[in-house]
Amino acid sequence: MAGKRKIELKNRIQEVRRMRLGDIAPNPRNPKRHPDRQRRVMEGILAEVGWTGVPLAYHSERAGGKLVLVDGHLRQTIAPDAEVEVAITDLTDAEADYLLLTYDPVASLAEQAREATEALLRDVQARQEAVAEMLAERAEAVGVALDEEAADDPGPQVDRAEELREKWGTERGQIWEIPSMATPGQVHRVMCGDSTKSTEVEWLTHGEWDTVVFDPPWDAGYSPRMFSSNVTLVFGDASTIGMTITDMGSPPTWLFVWDCVSSWYVPNRPLRRCKLCAWWGNVDSYDPNGAHYGAPGEERVVQNPRGKYVYRPDPRGKRLSDVFVSPITRLHSTGWHNHEKPATWVAMLIANTSPGRIIFDPFLGSGTTIVACEQTGRIGYGMEIDPAYCAVTLERLAGMGLEPRLVGS
Repeated sequence: MAGKRKIELKNRIQEVRRMRLGDIAPNPRNPKRHPDRQRRVMEGILAEVGWTGVPLAYHSERAGGKLVLVDGHLRQTIAPDAEVEVAITDLTDAEADYLLLTYDPVASLAEQAREATEALLRDVQARQEAVAEMLAERAEAVGVALDEEAADDPGPQVDRAEELREKWGTERGQIWEIPSMATPGQVHRVMCGDSTKSTEVEWLTHGEWDTVVFDPPWDAGYSPRMFSSNVTLVFGDASTIGMTITDMGSPPTWLFVWDCVSSWYVPNRPLRRCKLCAWWGNVDSYDPNGAHYGAPGEERVVQNPRGKYVYRPDPRGKRLSDVFVSPITRLHSTGWHNHEKPATWVAMLIANTSPGRIIFDPFLGSGTTIVACEQTGRIGYGMEIDPAYCAVTLERLAGMGLEPRLVGS
C-alpha cells in the first residue's frame, strides 16, 4: 500500500518442540516478578480456556548452551509439569535481553477502543473468581457500568400452584433450562426432583456449582437422609433443625444455610408480624440438636472446605450480619411458600460471589434463589421435589421476561 514501508522479517523460530515446561531454565535476567494475584488470574484463565500461548526459548551461550526461557515464565511457575509446544529460536543472549525489556512495555502502549472494550466486558463471563474481579476492576477503570437494572420479580403465585402445574405440565424428573438475560450465553436450570438423591443432583448440576444457598424444610416431617456418600442432612422441627456436611466433594463449596429462628407479633400492631432468619458461615461443624446462632457480627455456616470465607468488599462500608429481620407482609395470604425468603436477602449473600458463578439451591421452593441469581448476574441451579412449586418457579421467571424450556426428564 502506498505510503507504507515494507518490513523484511526474518523468522527466528527454528523449531516447535513439544516438551515439559519445567525442563526449560527460567531466564535469570527476567525483570518481571509475578505476585500472587497475577498467578491466580493466570490460573483462572488456564482453568477456563486451557493452554493457548506458545512459550519462547533459546539456547543461551551464557548458560552453556542450555535452553532458556524468553517468554512464558508465569505459565512455567504455574504448570511446570505441563507438556506443551515451545518455540525454539536462534536468538543471541543480547537479543533475548532486548525482548525481555521490550515485550511488556510495547503491549502497554496499546489504547483501548471504548465501544469494543465495553462490548467484550458485557459479553465475557468469567467463572474464575480472580479473573472476574480483574474484569470488574477493568470495567470500573474505563467507566463501564456492568450492572444493568435488575428485572422485576413478579413474586411467587403459590395460591395458583395447581393451576400453574397444569399450565406448565411439570412432573417429577423433568429438567428445565431458563436462558439468562443478565448473563448471556448461560442458563439457569431447575429440576423437579429429590435433592437427597445424589444421582438426581448429578443430573441437574453435572457436578458443577460454586456456592450452595438453601433453606432446609424445617418442621416438615423430614428425617435424616443421605445426600450422597459424604453428606448427611439432618432435619427436625424449628427448635432442632440442623445440618452436618462433612465434605461436599469436588468442587469445594461455600455454604449459606437459612433457618427461621423466631417469629413474633409486633406489640399494639396485631396485623404486623416479623420473622427473624439467621444464616451460618465459617464453622467447622454444626450441632443439629442445639441452638447455634453465634454472637452478633459473627457469620456461621456448617462447613467450609475452602477455609475461612473472604467477603467481597461492600461499597457502602457495611459488613454482612448473620441475622436479618423482615416484616411478614402477607402473613395470612396463601400466596407465599411456607418458608419464603425475600429475594433481596438471598441477593445480599450471593453478592459475595463473583458474577457468573453457579449457585445451587437443593430446596428451591418457589424459586427465590433463581430470581436473586438473575437479578445479580449469577447462574442458579435449583432442585424442588414438588411439581406444583416447580411450576410456580417457572411462572415467576417467565414473569421476569425469561423463557423456560423443558430439556429432559
